[in-house]
Amino acid sequence: MTQAFGKTLFLDFDGVLHRQEATVSQFLSLMPALRACIEPYPVQIVISSDWRLQNSFERLADSFPASLRPRVVAVTGPNEDGPYGRWKEIQAFCKAKGVRDWRALDVHAEGFPRSCQELILCNRLHGLQRTQTEALESWLKT
Repeated sequence: MTQAFGKTLFLDFDGVLHRQEATVSQFLSLMPALRACIEPYPVQIVISSDWRLQNSFERLADSFPASLRPRVVAVTGPNEDGPYGRWKEIQAFCKAKGVRDWRALDVHAEGFPRSCQELILCNRLHGLQRTQTEALESWLKT
């Protein structure tokens, strides 16, 4: 059976769900902010974080609160080399799965073309903050 994709959030971890320089005990400390923002809306999560390269999908999905776990549906494919690597990974996923409506919460501005309207850029020193949750909610409400 083919997975049906509606609104899809491509999610980076480092610098988004915790500050880039977080200690292990601080990992995923901003997950409650993400949960509060997206829980009321029908959105699927695809993990685009480099964490996908060292961890199984199951382990990554288990790091989400129970209420969000069913929404974690996939990870992007292998890293893409060259300019706009993260964007290319997401584009390949979107093409393969028929995703048309997406956003990316990410810290890698260089991984996306400047014209990429779908990127919600986080400051790696602070992680997910009000500016990003407001942009995410604005998209989710449409």
